[in-house]
Amino acid sequence: MVDNGECPPTHPVPLMKLFYEITWDISGFSNRWKGKPWPFVWSNSDPTGYGWHGDFFNGWDIGVLQNAIDKCNQSVDQMAGKSEACPYFTVLPSSTFSACRAKTTEVVESINGPQAKLPGCNPLQYGPGDATLYS
Repeated sequence: MVDNGECPPTHPVPLMKLFYEITWDISGFSNRWKGKPWPFVWSNSDPTGYGWHGDFFNGWDIGVLQNAIDKCNQSVDQMAGKSEACPYFTVLPSSTFSACRAKTTEVVESINGPQAKLPGCNPLQYGPGDATLYS
């Protein structure tokens, strides 16, 4: 199945996909502005709300992932997405992965309160044309 029906005969193999859907409750901020412009901006400089960006990094061992896709779709627990029900996965306790810490670098810049530009000096871009790339 795809979101809008069956795969057509010309494309009989469905692909795995990621679906991002995020809803923000901004009602708690409604008393912080009056009139226009709308004060909320995506981090990609889009003040319209129509822009979107998502990153996916695949760190799977290909054989493990393919076995899970092919063979861990039988039981009720597997179909419910319970990773511990798939024998191809090694499920670690949260204490194991919580002990890992990445080394971070701190970037010092203003991030609080109204800003003329987004952090990194990214100006707002209202469109409708293509956005200008800044680096």
